[in-house]
Amino acid sequence: MNGVEQFYLDISKKQQSGSSKGGGSSIVKDKDKERHVTSIRKQKQDASKREAAAAKRMQELMRQFGTILRQVMYHSMLSMFFVCLDET
Repeated sequence: MNGVEQFYLDISKKQQSGSSKGGGSSIVKDKDKERHVTSIRKQKQDASKREAAAAKRMQELMRQFGTILRQVMYHSMLSMFFVCLDET
């Protein structure tokens, strides 16, 4: 994310130094910059929401896996695998 933000900031700096127009273009550039910053903030918020949702899904999957593993370990048909075979 920081790389994308830096890329657009570099572009806006190049545009500002490349054109030396009057005050009207400055206002337009400021508005564009504000929109850009706002969109970057929204992207960061969306990314954090996606990350939180992914963590929640992972937690639920781990809980389900634990339940399945306990059921398999204590299943009555598996008791034969817990007996030592070499009883000499």
